[in-house]
Amino acid sequence: MFIKTGLLLSFLSILIFGTACNSENASDDTVKLSIAAASDLGPAFNALKDDYEEERGVELSFSFGSTGQLADQIENGAPFDVFASANVSFIDRLIETDDIIETSATPYAFGRIGLMMNSENEGLAETMEDLRSPDIGRISIANPAHAPYGMAAEEALFFQWFAR
Repeated sequence: MFIKTGLLLSFLSILIFGTACNSENASDDTVKLSIAAASDLGPAFNALKDDYEEERGVELSFSFGSTGQLADQIENGAPFDVFASANVSFIDRLIETDDIIETSATPYAFGRIGLMMNSENEGLAETMEDLRSPDIGRISIANPAHAPYGMAAEEALFFQWFAR
């Protein structure tokens, strides 16, 4: 948690610095940032929001959602100042369409998929191989069309079942 918090604070600091230099924000004493961010960043960003706003004199407004849907919104003119994507492919797409500034793209973290289940099924599956058990009735993943972790989960499941 400490490392993730540190990464997010660093990320937000870089963003605030860049936006604070923007002349559009000069008409008001408070810098206002509209941030589109992958859903998985919601708990961390919201936990840091109040302290960050107070310390930096910045007003943060978050829109959390799937990275693909947020990228679509940006392509269609959504007025976000910052985009915290969960997958670099969406950043690359927005650079190609000139919807974001290429030199502003900066990795802020690296993720990996995990396996979890509700408490009543604890210990039923601990590895991808365990998912082949007939005791596993359903598997849920994020929508691969919009969520990078859904794409990664789909790939992992495909290789588990078909690439043997």
